[in-house]
Amino acid sequence: MSLRIVGVIILTIWLMPSPVRVSANNDSLDFHDEWAKMEGYFFSEASDGFNKANDCATDCVRERDLGRALSLLYRQPTTRKNIDEARVLLEEIILEKEEDFWGQISQYYLARLYQIHTFEVDRDKAGLLFLGLFEKFPESIVAQRGMAKYANILLFENITPEERLERLRRLVDILADLTDPVAKKDVSLALANACQLYRISNEKALQHYLTALDIGILASPFRANTLVRAAEIAYAEKQFEIAVKLYQEFLSEFERDNRVNVIKERLVESLRLLNAE
Repeated sequence: MSLRIVGVIILTIWLMPSPVRVSANNDSLDFHDEWAKMEGYFFSEASDGFNKANDCATDCVRERDLGRALSLLYRQPTTRKNIDEARVLLEEIILEKEEDFWGQISQYYLARLYQIHTFEVDRDKAGLLFLGLFEKFPESIVAQRGMAKYANILLFENITPEERLERLRRLVDILADLTDPVAKKDVSLALANACQLYRISNEKALQHYLTALDIGILASPFRANTLVRAAEIAYAEKQFEIAVKLYQEFLSEFERDNRVNVIKERLVESLRLLNAE
């Protein structure tokens, strides 16, 4: 089975504050029930299932060991023992064969382990793992989605303005090479947030927000906030046609949002200024 088929159909890697998600309806999985439990946040139960599979056939050992590692990372309470055991399992999967799907997803999660799961977070090591994965397998969906995590490590550290500008340029180059829509959207949002937060460029922030919105943001609160941010930048930059479009989209989609009255006022003012041009 190709990496692309496995990557798209079998497993969607964790990009939001939720566990790894595996299609419980996919017949290609040897641990169908265990992944379904992971998706339902039943980490201890999933862990029991993975751990009982000691006589697993050779071709499913890597899937089993990934499941063991992830259930250790997500089960509560978090302990150093669980984290260390998960790290060893991930490293062994990668060492055996880094280029298949299980090897790539293990490197992604090893990077996540160093980024957020350890008691002593090591973002530098996490960043090197994300970047190394992408440099080795630039067309991989797993590697591309890791770039959003890499962007957040790279952009939001305590660094000089000059260093941040250089990192922004580096990520813009990476963005141009991304083909996965989710990766492209998430890196665009990281760039937009950094451009706005650090007052680098409203114009560039707006450009990246619009890219993300065009690709599609499904989570309602997140989409609402992004529409408002982009619209406010467009208004401030006197790009009233864009502001009007974004305010109208917000009002049509989020009529019960507590910002509706303010956005209506903004829309009226934007229309007035647009017609006066």
